[in-house]
Amino acid sequence: NVTVANRVMFQTSTPDQTTSLSIIPNGVSTSASLLLENSSAPANNSFAQLTLDSATVSFLSGIRGSGSYLPMTFFTGGLERMRIDASGATHVKGNFAVGSMAPLANVKAYITQDADYTLGTGYALYLAGGGYAGGVALNATSMQIGQNSSFRALTFHSGSGWPERMRIDAAGRVLVTSPAG
Repeated sequence: NVTVANRVMFQTSTPDQTTSLSIIPNGVSTSASLLLENSSAPANNSFAQLTLDSATVSFLSGIRGSGSYLPMTFFTGGLERMRIDASGATHVKGNFAVGSMAPLANVKAYITQDADYTLGTGYALYLAGGGYAGGVALNATSMQIGQNSSFRALTFHSGSGWPERMRIDAAGRVLVTSPAG
């Protein structure tokens, strides 16, 4: 049957039960791995490796010879949702949650060296919203906090309930709330 050519499939012999495939180490070894190659001549190729040992679970995108380092991509819902490229940069698409927080929309974090708003050399943290953005930049002389909207204030909050403590309004005026309110 040409629709299932070049496939190997496993199925349990017990009806209506889960099928599993196990790769186990031999003897006293505590490591097992699955290796996937992208060429029938693996001397010069890219490969993916899933390894389990007594301390870690590792996913590896590697090369042999003149192979190319490939990004790791993660798909769900029929779309790519995350990518770790060969430089180590991680790209998350869509909403994501940190810890037990509710998902945060359109959050992007770029870690750069000597970021500077005034020189346009990037951000250490960049947050994008619906037509507006803000971020934090850091270099040898200052830490810069800003946002790109002339209609919005930059506010600072602290304490129980996150009360506003200071505001820089759209006109550039600094307003400080006293601790008593």
